[in-house]
Amino acid sequence: MLKVLFCFLFRLFTLTTDFEAINKMGLTTYNEERVWISDLESQFLLFIFIDPNCPITQKYIPKINVLMNKYDLLVYGVQPNQGTYYDEVMKFKDDYGFKFPVINDSIQKLTYYLNASVTPEVFLLDKSGMLIYSGAIDNWFFDLGRYRKSATVHYLRDALDSNYGSLFSINNNTKAIGCLIQRR
Repeated sequence: MLKVLFCFLFRLFTLTTDFEAINKMGLTTYNEERVWISDLESQFLLFIFIDPNCPITQKYIPKINVLMNKYDLLVYGVQPNQGTYYDEVMKFKDDYGFKFPVINDSIQKLTYYLNASVTPEVFLLDKSGMLIYSGAIDNWFFDLGRYRKSATVHYLRDALDSNYGSLFSINNNTKAIGCLIQRR
């Protein structure tokens, strides 16, 4: 009973994103496909802010690919920096073998809406638009240029596991370490 009450209160005070607000932003992918989010068939929606020139982003793409294959997860890469062009993004996709589409957010509508500050930074939402988790993928990097041999805490994976079929996440926000997004 107490767990149900806690889950209800957690849900009440957790940030809900508005898919309609995101849809009204007129976002498109680098393939000029309109991004339209409604009635998700996937259990989760993940926005990962990426930069093809960020070494930390490059190192995390394989981890995102693994999570995509393991979970019922719709993934959008979000490239927020001006001056990053189609050819760069397509080469990045080919070099790192990821299949998810990349949103061109160089005007930073989604960046400001979600308050993203670095690449890579993730925002995990459930199918109702509830923000379940935001921040770092794991604790592999603990400062710029400083990292462990391997991660010891897997924030994103733990958020996916703790919310798969439930309403509760203990740690729903962490500080992401990465390359700064150049704000407009």
